[in-house]
Amino acid sequence: MQMTEAEKNAGLQERLKTYLTEDLQHVEAYLRDTLVYLQLPLPMRDILEELLSVPGKQIRPMLSLLAGHALKADTVQLERISHLGALIEIVHLASLVHDDVVDDAPLRRGRPTTQGKYGKNIAVYTGDFLLSRVLSTLLKDKMNRSGEEIAQAVEEMCLGETAQMQARFDADVAEEQYLGFIRGKTVALFVAAFRIAGLECGVSDAVLEKLTELGHCFGYVFQLRDDLKDYLSAQEEEGKAVHADIRAGYYTMPLLRALHTEQGNQIRALLQEAQTGTDAEAEAKLQQVLSFVRGTDAFSYTKERIDAYAARGPSLLSECPDMEAAGLIGELMIWLTKSIAA
Repeated sequence: MQMTEAEKNAGLQERLKTYLTEDLQHVEAYLRDTLVYLQLPLPMRDILEELLSVPGKQIRPMLSLLAGHALKADTVQLERISHLGALIEIVHLASLVHDDVVDDAPLRRGRPTTQGKYGKNIAVYTGDFLLSRVLSTLLKDKMNRSGEEIAQAVEEMCLGETAQMQARFDADVAEEQYLGFIRGKTVALFVAAFRIAGLECGVSDAVLEKLTELGHCFGYVFQLRDDLKDYLSAQEEEGKAVHADIRAGYYTMPLLRALHTEQGNQIRALLQEAQTGTDAEAEAKLQQVLSFVRGTDAFSYTKERIDAYAARGPSLLSECPDMEAAGLIGELMIWLTKSIAA
């Protein structure tokens, strides 16, 4: 009997958990050691405990560790990669706290956000505190070269987010321009995750370039998949409301593609009308937009872009010293492309 996608996913998760058990335990220990200690005043100590009580997928540290294993990292190198993976996860966590402030989001994964529970001011300072802990840890532990990668990723994330913010409600954004936005806001941290593994293992420039490209592929797959799920999901999923991007004026790949089809002029007119009407009128116009988008090739086009990035992955992993770990990276990439609701 052929396994369902859900069964394949469960099997992959179990194998990843088994393969990385000790490494992920180190990541978790580093997270807590870096963020939670008794000297912290309230409410910061409570906030950090709350943030760590809802662990995310930790996909970025997981990829760093898998890359380390694929490169045959020794015990000391894996220990450093685990530590750096925890710091990458803290950067990601800080970005989520700040994103919730920008989006005025009351919930994330079905639980109150920091800004929803404690207010925007404390949430901003919480995100800043998280980044300050990353900086102080990198300096204290003399992780200078890998620290440069994390700093570069944070810089690119900020530039990507601000560029996309400037382009809100702009129906003339070109596809390459949009890919530039997500290269900063999403891709950069995936690139850092892979490059850190290479740097800690002392690989050649040629191998480091392949790891960089692998990070690009993962980052684009991850973000374009998220873009597509925002249109295809029929209800709230993983604590995130669907169609949130278009309502906030963020025009992502499916909509940008639809704007370049025969229905593009009608969609463009509806988007303009949605900006000037009442809330109820705007919602009605956006529902019409969504109907038009569904009638184009926007979804299949976006899926083709996802598959194209994913298809590049295996060739970048073909010469890894440890093919078991490389295979798990490839399977994780495939899972991302298959886990999109039709």
